[in-house]
Amino acid sequence: MAVPAASSIVSYGGAAATSNFLSTPVTPFLAGFYSSNFVNDRINSCAPYRVDRIRKNLQDEEEQGYPPYEDRRRGALFCRSGTWLEMLPIENSDGSTPIKVRGTKTENSKYSIVEFISVAMSLVSIRGVETKNFICMDPSGKLYATPTSNYSTECVFVEEMMENYYNLYASCAYGSRNNPW
Repeated sequence: MAVPAASSIVSYGGAAATSNFLSTPVTPFLAGFYSSNFVNDRINSCAPYRVDRIRKNLQDEEEQGYPPYEDRRRGALFCRSGTWLEMLPIENSDGSTPIKVRGTKTENSKYSIVEFISVAMSLVSIRGVETKNFICMDPSGKLYATPTSNYSTECVFVEEMMENYYNLYASCAYGSRNNPW
């Protein structure tokens, strides 16, 4: 459910990664469309082109120092279990600072604010505003963060608004009826 949070950021509810993103009732007209391989084939055939284009645009934006687009939707991802998704930089003893994707109970963490970048209709990428890293999902369903230079189809999610006003995000690269993440 969209809930106003601090500094006019909207929080969007997210569902568990193991939920079936095609579980909502579908009209008979669309039932054949969603049950066919056309949807998955189309997403997988167009996403790599779009991913390459988005990666180039974002790298140009960073290199040229352009301000980020203001029309990107910003928010925070909240799970019904009571945690917020956060992309937290962790400093290691060797001086490196990898980004850890985790849940937190801290409601107003600056590392919880994300922006949603549209890839195609119902396809989005989620990038941390503070860290500038993308949330991605590996084949086993584990979330990780990656910089723009490593942006790939693993960073693209199918977004669906559920009847309970929560948004569900499923992996575009690996989601299916057998592996709903």
